[in-house]
Parts: sequence; C-alpha cells; structure tokens
Amino acid sequence: LDILQNEYDFKVQFDHIVIDAGTGLTAMALILAFSWLLKQTSIHVVLIAGDSSHFFSELAFFHSAFSTLLQE
Repeated sequence: LDILQNEYDFKVQFDHIVIDAGTGLTAMALILAFSWLLKQTSIHVVLIAGDSSHFFSELAFFHSAFSTLLQE
C-alpha cells in the first residue's frame, strides 16, 4: 500500500521495483497484489536465502490459493 500511496502522492508510476527477499513471503505478496491490481510494474527479487526454483514453486502455490479464495 505504501508503494501505491507514493505513486499517488508523487504522481508517478514505478516501472521497476527491486525487493530483497529473506523467506520471500513479502516479495510474493507484492507480486500477487500487483498482479491482482493489473499493475504493469516489473518486480525484481533479490533472493537472500533459498533458490529461484523454491521461490517460484511457493509463488505458484500462493497464486493458486489466492485465486481460489478470490473466486466469486
């Protein structure tokens, strides 16, 4: 929400966001939220722990779970 507020306050649209990831949960939440909002921002994740295959596996799991929850 801070990112959206900053875009509004400064009348800009961020094309790229760089986020570091420990467990990756915050980065995944950002990716899923921006996807749900149809934002065209590129999100670059710097993995501090783990590897990309684990990150993408978890992202796919949460995407599926949230898609199920958000169905009307």
